[in-house]
Amino acid sequence: MKKKSIFWRFFRTVLAVVFLSLLFCFISLEKSVSQVSAEFSKKNLSNAASLAEKVLQSAVENLDYEKMESICITLGNKTDLRFTIINRQGNVLADSSTTPSGLKNYSDNPHFIQAIENRKQKEEIYTPENEEPMCFYTAVETSNNESFILKCCRRQSLSSQYSAIIASAMLKISGVSLLLAAISSAFLANVTIRPLIKMRKGVIDFAEGKLDKKLEIPETHEMGSLAKSLNNMARELDKKIAQITEQQASQEAILTSMVEAVVALSNKKDIIMANKAAVELFGLQEGYIGNYYANLIRNTDFQTAVENTTKEGSSKREIVLMRNNNEFILHLQGTVLKNPSGETIGSLYVLNDVTEIKRLEAIRKDFVANVSHELKTPVTSIKGFAEMLEDGGISSPEDQAKFIGIIARQTQRLEAIIEDLLSISKLEQKGDQLRVDIEPADIRDIVISAMQLCEKRASQKNISIELTSSGDIHIPVNPNLLEQAVMNLVDNAVKYSSENTEVHITIVQDSDETRIAVQDHGCGIPKSEQERLFERFYRVDKGRSRELGGTGLGLSIVKHIVSTVHGGRITLESTLNKGSTFTIHLPKNSKNT
Repeated sequence: MKKKSIFWRFFRTVLAVVFLSLLFCFISLEKSVSQVSAEFSKKNLSNAASLAEKVLQSAVENLDYEKMESICITLGNKTDLRFTIINRQGNVLADSSTTPSGLKNYSDNPHFIQAIENRKQKEEIYTPENEEPMCFYTAVETSNNESFILKCCRRQSLSSQYSAIIASAMLKISGVSLLLAAISSAFLANVTIRPLIKMRKGVIDFAEGKLDKKLEIPETHEMGSLAKSLNNMARELDKKIAQITEQQASQEAILTSMVEAVVALSNKKDIIMANKAAVELFGLQEGYIGNYYANLIRNTDFQTAVENTTKEGSSKREIVLMRNNNEFILHLQGTVLKNPSGETIGSLYVLNDVTEIKRLEAIRKDFVANVSHELKTPVTSIKGFAEMLEDGGISSPEDQAKFIGIIARQTQRLEAIIEDLLSISKLEQKGDQLRVDIEPADIRDIVISAMQLCEKRASQKNISIELTSSGDIHIPVNPNLLEQAVMNLVDNAVKYSSENTEVHITIVQDSDETRIAVQDHGCGIPKSEQERLFERFYRVDKGRSRELGGTGLGLSIVKHIVSTVHGGRITLESTLNKGSTFTIHLPKNSKNT
């Protein structure tokens, strides 16, 4: 339904009030005029009847009908009244307007009958003017006791004459009044509504967020108070919106920066919020808000957690999630959401990725077991042979020297393990705790120095170490640590290569990095073992590694030197029974100084 304008409501109301007021005035005036005209008519008729009675007295007594008629006509012409003389039988004897023979008999007229009955009292009888033009009946007595009734009437109702005059005047007055009322009401309505229209435009601006605008204050008290109230409302709304926006931005920033995934569900279990981590973790697509969670998060463990949270109010559990062929272990904590009134409005779930923690925990357990085993073997040997020497059960100098040599070798092995552990511990330090001097150095010289340290072991197996380099290459490195890393790789290549083979080292530099590749022709490393090869104490062939005298920490040390100290990486390419190639990738600018 179309809304009506205030202007037209105001305009029509004013016109209606003016019209009704004029109508009331017309009705009241007409009623007053009718009363006044009736009294005037009575008095006029009474006077005219008295005059006519005196003039007609002699003619009536003599029964001179012609004279009576002549007098009636004369009086009628001069007074604009109608005079009629009626005998007691109701017959018209004379009339000022027409011949008596053409008039009806009055014997059944109630006013005539009343006048005959009251002729002795000379009571004046009037007919009501609202029925017809007013008439006056009076009895005329003659000397011979003959009675006649004189009827005196107006030819036209005086009240109707006045009413016509009044109606014409009132019509003119009403037209002018309504016109003036229309003009004044339109002006007043426009003056009254104009500030409202301006305020309406201002409120629309407020609704569109333009709360910095101010409404013009009208001169009228009421409109001015309303405009001031609207300005105050806009100012307060602006403050509240700014506070809410700031709070929302802070909350979004907090949620976005959180490592933990956060998901909020409604009572209907539709997603009402998910932070960036949750979107990436569950692979949610745009438009996920308002959708049923189980249609988007297809994980049985998560769905079970949702059901438990809904029933019990909270839940804690670990869930396993597969994303892009990778397994994630998540610690989930769920709780119900309640409004200030204590009513449950949904549930909230925080998921923390503990995959790396679980992996590190497994590594820690393996490390503890491995280091215990690695330390226990030389310690057991040293203890056993020392006790035998202490007991004096060995008298042969050759045997004593043999046992002392074993103790010395195991001590060296124990010392190597401890030194490697200390090296790894130092390299694993982060941030300001790790300060390594980085300086421009010739990579070729560093590699040649590492090769020389491994020549003795290589010559024992008749293995040649070859170097290919594209000239002098200078980049910022720590020469000592890089030499240790290269030496460990070359030493491993010599250890695991067959006799009479070759270890080849290649140095290459391009626009992005410098690569040092160490290639051997050994047994190779299975694909399944390559991921864990750089873990501490991890060996592919444990028996052979110990037989060759390794500590199981060499590749782990290499990885830390390359990545932690120099900001680089190490890669491996290996084929079973053909050999392996370890490549150190060094950026042109080291991250440590």
